[in-house]
Amino acid sequence: MRLTNLATLEATDIYIDATANLSSYTDRYDKFTITLGALDKGQYKYEVTENPTSYEAGDTLQGGLYTFTDSGFGYITAASDQSTTAPWGCQGTTIAGLQIDIGTGPANTALIVAGCATAGIAARIANDLTLNGFSDWFLPSLDELSLIYNELASKGIGGFSTHSYWSSTQEDDSNALTVNMNNGGVNGHNKDQTNRHTRAARYYTIGTAAFPVAPTIYVNSSTATVVTYPSPPVESPTFYLEQPRTESVDNISVDVGVGAYFQGGIVVTYNQSTGAGTICTLEDISGDMGIEWGTEGVSITGANSNTNGQQNTTSILAQDPLRPIAASICNDLVINGYGGWFLPAPFQLGLMYTNLHLNGLGNFSTIIPYWSSRQSDDTNAVTFDFSDGTTPGAAKSDPYLVRAMRSFTYLPTPQVNLIVSQ
Repeated sequence: MRLTNLATLEATDIYIDATANLSSYTDRYDKFTITLGALDKGQYKYEVTENPTSYEAGDTLQGGLYTFTDSGFGYITAASDQSTTAPWGCQGTTIAGLQIDIGTGPANTALIVAGCATAGIAARIANDLTLNGFSDWFLPSLDELSLIYNELASKGIGGFSTHSYWSSTQEDDSNALTVNMNNGGVNGHNKDQTNRHTRAARYYTIGTAAFPVAPTIYVNSSTATVVTYPSPPVESPTFYLEQPRTESVDNISVDVGVGAYFQGGIVVTYNQSTGAGTICTLEDISGDMGIEWGTEGVSITGANSNTNGQQNTTSILAQDPLRPIAASICNDLVINGYGGWFLPAPFQLGLMYTNLHLNGLGNFSTIIPYWSSRQSDDTNAVTFDFSDGTTPGAAKSDPYLVRAMRSFTYLPTPQVNLIVSQ
């Protein structure tokens, strides 16, 4: 849920945990459990949004099975095959413009349907499909289909056959590419073969409102009472307190879902069971031109972890006297009274890339890479490129960007229970 103060237009994201239904937020729920943050007294509007961090691969969502997110979209796979005998179609005909990449399945499908008039082909079956109220299905590209294997079929989710499935990517005028759902293997097959399976996919835009109307609520800072007014129309849920709170707003649990602002930064990871999480700074701390990693020719013992940025940072600062460097500006950082920042390891930068950047959060540069805290050798260290998620090496004296990270532990106080009616 997103609360927006109507006076200041400041938005606060709040994590919603559905306790009575495990499908989509757009479905009817009997109850939500919600954690309110330290909100200023005032008038707010709320929007319930689809948050991909709330789902795991295989969860029922938007007409199918939630599979993965990429570039601001959540990908859904149909829960069963649409065909076990349909050909790809038009053997001997090259369909111009077909791509392999994630995000190209819809365009590929449209090109195939336009360029191959044969009835009953895999792309046309997906294109014409209406399933669970959704009609924007497509035949996935090769890379999309490979991720469907990785996230669903390889884990025994989705009821996939052990046979090969058509992608919307062709190999040449006579063959199209498939993914074997038994082992993930990629092969080219004759377009007219009729023993290949078809499984449609679709996607939705992450963060769009799941309900069309944004009602208004009021927050009183002295009693922390939330009141709905006016009552929203029938197509939007009504939120009200199951039991009024008497504590100060400052004592109500704050939201620490991935992507939320918390303790001086933006949440990268959070485990609700243990309270353990990580935060990165809201912006780069190295300036627009970057800063060097350290002294070339100095080998740092202990700065070789791919996952533990704190360990790497401590080792760098103990053995390289050069200042300022990437590790030192992280270590010296204090934001809103919070210290303990470190230069993240490559894996931790990868979490920022997956959990934040690919969901349009964090304002990361895709032009200049970021330093990680992992050393390659005495003259080079590992960087992270947010344009494609790769980790190239670079000379330690080269200037690159820095995004600091810190760890935290936070277990919320008792939650505010809200009833949802529709």
